[in-house]
Amino acid sequence: MDRMAVAREELARDGFTVIRGLLNQQTLETAKGLVRRAAQNVGIDDIFDPAVVDRIDQETWGKVRIASHYRLSDEFEEVYCGPDLLEAASLLLGTAAKLFPVHKLRISAPDREFTTHPWHQDEATWPAMLGRNPISVWAPLVPVDERNGLALVPRAYDRLFEHEDQDGFLAVSDNSLVVDEHMPKLQPGDAIVFSCFTVHRSIPNRSEGLRLSLDFRYQAASNP
Repeated sequence: MDRMAVAREELARDGFTVIRGLLNQQTLETAKGLVRRAAQNVGIDDIFDPAVVDRIDQETWGKVRIASHYRLSDEFEEVYCGPDLLEAASLLLGTAAKLFPVHKLRISAPDREFTTHPWHQDEATWPAMLGRNPISVWAPLVPVDERNGLALVPRAYDRLFEHEDQDGFLAVSDNSLVVDEHMPKLQPGDAIVFSCFTVHRSIPNRSEGLRLSLDFRYQAASNP
């Protein structure tokens, strides 16, 4: 069984799968270049410089993300629509894939609670687009582990749970759903692919540097 077949099986069983080297080196460097440009829009020369961590307050965090979401959105979408990524998404979905219209740059800084997202399901965050059942791709641009990564509950849910506001973030109301959590160790280029119903969270950053990551999604091309 090839690795994409294994990944599809894991996705169906556990609600997520880890794919090593999903982003090839060219794709990775292009994406990192776009993130650098987003930060340069707010006066940060190189956001991958370890010394930058002290400059990430809530205002700067928001401005960098806004620059990536709006000023550079089309260029990020070109990266996500690369043939290798679309082919992988099609294999995982079992049908021709296209980009889902929600993608973001995430910045997590040590001891900055405003950069941490509680337990949630992605499907709860786009009420106007329910039922499209996209898969999410979470791709770190720096090494991540249990100190600064993504935590997921390993179970394939097929329904949306009740969510409530938690400090400006949507969070699952019933934390008893979290009976176990996995925090995969990843290198840049690796990615976690998970269902829109998978319960997950960004863990508080306990490393010494920024965690920079991209998340983007794919849906069946037959969807609106």
